[in-house]
Amino acid sequence: MQENQSTLGEFDYAAVVPPSLVDVLAAMNTDYSDQVIGQLTIKSLSMNLPILKGTTNDNLLIGVGTMQENQVMGMGNYTLIGHHMQDKSLLFGPLLKIKEGAIIQLNDQEILYTYQVQTTKIVSETDMSVLADVGDNRLTLITCDVSSATNQRFVVVATLVEK
Repeated sequence: MQENQSTLGEFDYAAVVPPSLVDVLAAMNTDYSDQVIGQLTIKSLSMNLPILKGTTNDNLLIGVGTMQENQVMGMGNYTLIGHHMQDKSLLFGPLLKIKEGAIIQLNDQEILYTYQVQTTKIVSETDMSVLADVGDNRLTLITCDVSSATNQRFVVVATLVEK
């Protein structure tokens, strides 16, 4: 994971499309170990997903992707994006059930970062303000508000409480 941090991520937002269940199942047989930079865990949702560097269709079929090149876990606004699936048990499908106060953990094999959810909201897909660094250490999770093509995004904002 540490070696993967130093690689350049690919950020091809335009190529990301809503996946089918077949796409996700096929991706589960892909070796993506050279892309993984961490692990996201939300115990209250039974969610455990790899964090991959960059936002590509392939990355989002197997886990969550970083939204910006120079993000650092535990510093500033660490933003991750993932697919909302019709099967609510896959990828970010369970995320819409998250509650304020829920604990989210990120792990890069060296440090465990613990965040607590402060708020959730739905924004337009063109609202880039959720990516802004606002001076605190936070985690922002982004997914579609529904499992099909949509112009709305469900956003979870959590603040760092322990490192």
